[in-house]
Amino acid sequence: MSAHKTPTTGTEASGQEVRAGSGLGPVRSGDQGKEIAGHENLAAATGLDVFVCDRSSLWQRGTNENTTGLLRQWWPGPTNFYTLELGEVCRVQTSINARSRAALEWQSPARALELAISRS
Repeated sequence: MSAHKTPTTGTEASGQEVRAGSGLGPVRSGDQGKEIAGHENLAAATGLDVFVCDRSSLWQRGTNENTTGLLRQWWPGPTNFYTLELGEVCRVQTSINARSRAALEWQSPARALELAISRS
């Protein structure tokens, strides 16, 4: 897939998944637009559960919007994410996951995930 093309089908998008570091399995994120337009195809092609916010319920997008804001601290809006080096992405991912969040009672997402896994 070329760097300027957005995945629109399950077959194209399945190559864009990211493996969660916790061993929980593949994770796929998309926005309401071209990249998630074929979410049914994506689910069928990959076996992933795909969750899409309701168009009229912007409150469901809070985490998405917050994460976008965090990412913009490292990369400006027009950044082509297909061109980033994996090591750079992993470094930023680690930094974001180590930040405490009010929504997690001031734990980091990494710590909250660790605790959730240990309880199951």
